[in-house]
Amino acid sequence: VYAEDGSFIMDHTVGQLPNGFYKSEVGTANVPDFETIAISLYPNPTSERFMLNTADKAEVIIYDLAGRSVKAVDYDNMAISITDLNAGIYVVRIEIEGKSITRKLIVQ
Repeated sequence: VYAEDGSFIMDHTVGQLPNGFYKSEVGTANVPDFETIAISLYPNPTSERFMLNTADKAEVIIYDLAGRSVKAVDYDNMAISITDLNAGIYVVRIEIEGKSITRKLIVQ
């Protein structure tokens, strides 16, 4: 319970709260902290090859928009050739040290 000036007075909950929910005394739900990796691919759009803006080794899987894996490569700071892909939009999954992100790739 809080006073009109916002100061805490006491903790008190009995029964159903006015909004129809019940207060749980078990604890709060939380999501564990996770690190994001800031990787981009360039050039994008492209027609022959692309690279990642990292020197780290990575596993790269390219999916079409139907969700089918169309290419998988181990990235080692070398350009990834996409000359075997048809023009269109693809989703690229990049995994580095157990962390993964997805990026959109436009093939011309």
